[in-house]
Amino acid sequence: MTPIANLNLALATTSPLILSTLFLSLTPTVFFQDPTETELQTAQRKVAELEAELGPEHLEVAKAIDFQAQILMTHGANAQALLLFKRALAIKEKLLGPEHLDVAWSLQSLTLNLESQGSYSEARPFHERSVAIREKNLGANHPDVAVSLGGLAGNCLYQGFFEEARFLFERVLAINENNLGPNHDYVAYSLASLADVLTKQGLYSEARPLYEWSLSIFEKESGELDVARALWPLAELLRVEGSYAEARVLHERALKIFGKETWYRRFDTRVGLLLDRLALILDEQGSYNEARPLYERSLAAIEKEEGPDGHAMAVPLRDLANHFLAQGLFAEAQPLFERAIAIQIKFLSPSHPRIANSLNTFADLLRKQGLHFEAQSFLRRALGATLGHLAKNLWPVSESDRFRILDMQRGPEPLLLNLVAL
Repeated sequence: MTPIANLNLALATTSPLILSTLFLSLTPTVFFQDPTETELQTAQRKVAELEAELGPEHLEVAKAIDFQAQILMTHGANAQALLLFKRALAIKEKLLGPEHLDVAWSLQSLTLNLESQGSYSEARPFHERSVAIREKNLGANHPDVAVSLGGLAGNCLYQGFFEEARFLFERVLAINENNLGPNHDYVAYSLASLADVLTKQGLYSEARPLYEWSLSIFEKESGELDVARALWPLAELLRVEGSYAEARVLHERALKIFGKETWYRRFDTRVGLLLDRLALILDEQGSYNEARPLYERSLAAIEKEEGPDGHAMAVPLRDLANHFLAQGLFAEAQPLFERAIAIQIKFLSPSHPRIANSLNTFADLLRKQGLHFEAQSFLRRALGATLGHLAKNLWPVSESDRFRILDMQRGPEPLLLNLVAL
């Protein structure tokens, strides 16, 4: 499968935060990089050189700007990247027209950036434009249309529009089956995406056979890495259902695959996140002594690939903090929460629901220590983040939709959130 095909698939099936690091690895570095320059400096220099040679509104300049924006996203500079993506899009629209296929590609880049900042409502019209452009140029049943539909479906899923997301993912699945046959890996990804919707709706008995069907396709048609990726959501479903023994077997199987030394690259972050899931299973069973070393191994593995402030570090830091909080070990929990929140703020929009959730949990930690004044400060920040999220994502929807979306959020004070939504 080509890099572009891989990226198209990823755009339709993978979360925005993971994709923010995927772009750079799949985009060929065609610029000469001076040994004294960083990759970002090289990209900036190339843009300047092309502008001087070709003028500021040339397609090659737009491509170079796109590449620079992708690098900025991997560094968490999403606001700067957004301006560059918009500039590249404007150049393409002017030179190629608003309905060119290259414009659809730029629109996808823009949606990825906006969603990484929590701006799902703002991203949606760009998803819809991408779908419309590809349908007009390629026909309603083209595989690239399925890619754009998958992006729109993921946007709907995150905002809580489950029925719409389900309808779109079912259409994606039908297009892929018709074009590629029932045993293609794109079909497997489509099945998993549809299962994700059902899981969000709490329809576990309907989701499980789809995850298992997806896994069986990968086991027959794909390599071990795809199998390991398919094991993950099925294991998480089993964990949520309380089937801890089954979940643990699947996570350990995925861990064994990702942990092999023979891959062309290491998967330390994946290994770390799997160790975190295994620790979480133990925590939920009350096996705290067994869980702690797994959290510590998780942190070490992710730090090895991403450094101490990489975006994935926030996950085991938060979960280890909750591990200590559940045992009343407040002093151990507090610095971990502080680190996790600092990383989330670095990579996510200030109004992202994950930040609101972390701030609220940290306020609860302070309150349990009798630090009520300090806790109020974090509750205000959490509420501010939530209000920002509401303003960006809930204003165009009906009251009933607001309640449904809020019901799936893990923000501060759910009752207050419902009152705010009114």
